[in-house]
Amino acid sequence: MSALRIPQTLTLIASGTTLAIASVLLVGCSDPASEETDSQLPSIVDVVALGGSNVAGYGLGGAFDPAGPIDPDQAYPAIYARSLSEEAGRETRYRAHHTLETTPWQNRSLSTWNELLATDEEMRANLELAEVVIIESGVHTIVIKCGTHLTFTKECLVDATSDMPAEYEKMFRTVGELVNDGTIVMALNQGLPRPTSEHWRDHPDWPAMKSEAFEVWWGGLAAAAAARNAIVIDTAHMSGDPNEFGLGTEYTQPDGAHFNPQGHRLFADLLLEADGIDPEA
Repeated sequence: MSALRIPQTLTLIASGTTLAIASVLLVGCSDPASEETDSQLPSIVDVVALGGSNVAGYGLGGAFDPAGPIDPDQAYPAIYARSLSEEAGRETRYRAHHTLETTPWQNRSLSTWNELLATDEEMRANLELAEVVIIESGVHTIVIKCGTHLTFTKECLVDATSDMPAEYEKMFRTVGELVNDGTIVMALNQGLPRPTSEHWRDHPDWPAMKSEAFEVWWGGLAAAAAARNAIVIDTAHMSGDPNEFGLGTEYTQPDGAHFNPQGHRLFADLLLEADGIDPEA
């Protein structure tokens, strides 16, 4: 198995904007001469996450159970928010909107996310206040249409991903219209668990599935993010093997898809690194 690596790192798509929140929030933290600048910074940093079951902390509320329980406070965006608070010396206020916040739980395709971004007043209000937005979405568009890796077909995947670039463009446009000019928007492009590549990598359709479906998905996200000066963290290819997606078993729960505490810590550190903060410092 290829050694896990921090993506090479991050696909940073923000050429003309402030790259990292570190340059915004950490200014003056150790410089007594910068009190005037420091006083102008927000006393509370609002962090908002939009995502699926990993953002919800699926399976972290106790022994792993396919029906739950969830613990959003132990999920990687919440860990990131707490770490950011420690680094910046400012309180963070974390809010998560995820696929499991409704009863019964509902998977959200990109089109459903876009409907909510247009109509959910609480979500919209939280985004308007945010200094940092974290987005992890897309995989449920595939799951709803094609099921799991055991039921995938090339034809279904190509069909499921064909509209994703347009849906991502709409999502990032709406988020961009809601947030402030200085808000940092970060997106993670990984949504495929390791069992997908393990099951399909030797199949004749695998090259076409990657080029005609998965890369359409990730390319659409990257293009939409670039148009809005967002940051994409390329976790889809972090294994270093082009035929291997997802995290190894040391980072996942028994289903091979949802992160365990080590996986959540890893992804929180990726967000910190995208911010220009060294999590090992």
